[in-house]
Amino acid sequence: MTWCIGISLTFFVNDKGFTKNGAESYLALIERGVYGTFHPVSERHLHRYCSEFDFRWDRRAMMDAARLDDAIGGAEGKRLFLCYPVGEA
Repeated sequence: MTWCIGISLTFFVNDKGFTKNGAESYLALIERGVYGTFHPVSERHLHRYCSEFDFRWDRRAMMDAARLDDAIGGAEGKRLFLCYPVGEA
């Protein structure tokens, strides 16, 4: 997987104060996850991988315990089936 941000662009900060460093950091987080943890990433489940990296990025300044509490709280009332039980869809 290769990401290209357009490093050759001449601006470092645009008129609103945004840089491309944030985008590069976010894509680096995804790339490290794919190479380090989730080796075979399927297109079918790509939205799930992206959701997990969004969660990590949004909470990158939190301590581990607080991030864990958020993850457990977000899973409350949800159930992920490998396949749906017979009779349910």
